[in-house]
Amino acid sequence: AWLPASLRIDLIFTVPIEYGDARNLTASSGAADRAPLWSPKGDQIAWFSEAGGNGYALYLNDQDGRGTPRVLSIGGSKMAWDPAWSPDGKHIAFTDDDVRIRVIDIETGDLKTVDIGGANLDREGTSLTWSPDSRYLAYVKSGDNNFRRIMTWDKDEEEVRALTNPFADAFAPSWDRDKKHFYF
Repeated sequence: AWLPASLRIDLIFTVPIEYGDARNLTASSGAADRAPLWSPKGDQIAWFSEAGGNGYALYLNDQDGRGTPRVLSIGGSKMAWDPAWSPDGKHIAFTDDDVRIRVIDIETGDLKTVDIGGANLDREGTSLTWSPDSRYLAYVKSGDNNFRRIMTWDKDEEEVRALTNPFADAFAPSWDRDKKHFYF
């Protein structure tokens, strides 16, 4: 049945492929839990939740759901979309309600804005993806002409670079695991 957003409660479950029961990882009453994401090793799950009562935060817990979740602030971001966990397990990138591309350091909780999307519609369409070595974050950003460009943020140099021409529409960036190819 349809419910207004103010009455919906979103929970996060894991279900084993075989043998075992489904687990309710969040068990949060009266809160929305969104955008679950497995860690690269598969030992943790991250998600965004408003369970703390002070807006959304990033929650991390063991995949079995038995521990107490670790809560990391996402600063002034009111909501988060399109999360991507770096292959080395050290960072999670996401796009927020102000179309900022943000990266949070899992160990320290440090949060940085690496770029700002070109259009409000970029919120759910940035296609954030990390390179296999976790150095580069690729994403889509709309230009003034509404064509989308492929951008990269270099974590080591802390620089943003456009990889594609502003007069051609480009989307869906993807790194090849061979570390030699990049597709879009």
